[in-house]
Amino acid sequence: MTDSVVTIGSKTNLTVTCSNCGKEGTTGEFFTYQGAKGADVYLCPECRAKVNDTLVGEEKSIPTWRAFGLGLIAAVVGAVIWYYITILTDHEYGYVSLGLGYLVGYAVLIGAGKRRGRKLQIISALLVVFGIFIAEYAIFSHSLHTYMVANPSQFDWWDGQPVWVDPWNSLFLESFISPIGLLIYAIGVYLGYVVCKPQKV
Repeated sequence: MTDSVVTIGSKTNLTVTCSNCGKEGTTGEFFTYQGAKGADVYLCPECRAKVNDTLVGEEKSIPTWRAFGLGLIAAVVGAVIWYYITILTDHEYGYVSLGLGYLVGYAVLIGAGKRRGRKLQIISALLVVFGIFIAEYAIFSHSLHTYMVANPSQFDWWDGQPVWVDPWNSLFLESFISPIGLLIYAIGVYLGYVVCKPQKV
């Protein structure tokens, strides 16, 4: 968020109204902000101080653990939904990660009492990464099991039980690390990140 007091140029002495209290003044007296839609927003000095105090207080009183807990639940639920979409359609849609990003982001936001802040953005982004990872791991494990069932002669040591591979196994990592896949996942993480972005005045 950027603000300024206009001191030079054509808008120096224009009469404007405080967007918060309705008080009239000039652009030389009020603070000018760029609003969410790019339009100028004006605040008198008194309202600017109140808004800043509110924003600072919001950042300090965030219930971080509740936000993390609800976000974690959303990440797991989103991963499960992604997994079942994949096995029911027999096709993996990487774009589901975009929905996962929104789901986790809003869960963190709600868990934080709709407060916003940089810490919540980081929590949300990390939880989206976690959700993507566990979804891909479950999908890979299912695909491996399906292949083994269809080709038992290649696995004479196998007793028919589900096989869980090392999550850092190169075959697993190579199965979903691709330029287009990483791009889509990055967008999903970004969407989760921006949901909790501090609002502009």
